Amino acid sequence: MKTKIKLEGVIAAMVTPFQKNGDLNIDAMKTLVDWLISKGVQGIFPISSVGETAKLTMEEKKRLIRVTVDSANGRALVMPGTGFPDQKRTEELTKYAKEVGADAALIVQPYYQRPSAEILYDYFKAINDAVNDFPLLLYNIPFWCGYELSPEMISTLSRLRNIVGVKDSGMNMINFNLTLHLVRKKIAVLQGADMLFLPSLVLGCPGGILAGANIVPELELEIYNSFIKGNLEDAKAIHDALLPLWLALEDYGSFPSLFKEAVTARGIPVGPARKPARPPTLKQKERLRQVLMQLQVVEG
Repeated sequence: MKTKIKLEGVIAAMVTPFQKNGDLNIDAMKTLVDWLISKGVQGIFPISSVGETAKLTMEEKKRLIRVTVDSANGRALVMPGTGFPDQKRTEELTKYAKEVGADAALIVQPYYQRPSAEILYDYFKAINDAVNDFPLLLYNIPFWCGYELSPEMISTLSRLRNIVGVKDSGMNMINFNLTLHLVRKKIAVLQGADMLFLPSLVLGCPGGILAGANIVPELELEIYNSFIKGNLEDAKAIHDALLPLWLALEDYGSFPSLFKEAVTARGIPVGPARKPARPPTLKQKERLRQVLMQLQVVEG
């Protein structure tokens, strides 16, 4: 019997607020959690890729998980990222997330090395077996990890009791479609790329875990709600309106500086990205602000 959790709608992959000196900004984290929930998101995903997970220590991650769970207070799902490149720390943080009341955890595929299919299965099975009745989501992000969780591997892993979903940020719609076909009745397949959110809903995806929901959660939700109500033309119109924003955020040398700049423009000062991410240029800032003004989410 699968561990139960309802995965649908818009889940915001959160940035991590820092102070100017690079320390965690806990007050801003609480504000961001409250703001996202007030906009209606169904869940929040702290310690994400856009949240600079690879630049956070174990203790910082634990503190962020506890603060997020306490701040959300049951108003939305809290699903932190608990993956490290190694099994020991991944198990430790996943167990901690369960202990402090998170609703689920996302486990990224191990990065830095490329394990065989057999080793990869053993890795996820060990984490699955280490936490009883705690929902786990696979996190497929080959751009950062250097390899993909194939549809076949996801299908194999979907048989594990605690695996309830996958955040697919592979940006390969052929594989995404095949994954849906293979596991639709077993686990939830959630889109991780904002630009592919609406096409994925059309294919039968129940929702998305989206970095853009940091910035325009109400508009990402409009895409979802319009689609659910059968208003595909309205959903397409919002998708098209958001395209300039998604394009303006695509500078991986500064990732996630532009996301943090946009969240700050919406009134929540989340600070700079940790180095070596470069800060946005004046030209990038101006382009981003113009896009946000066109979307009518910031004033001129």
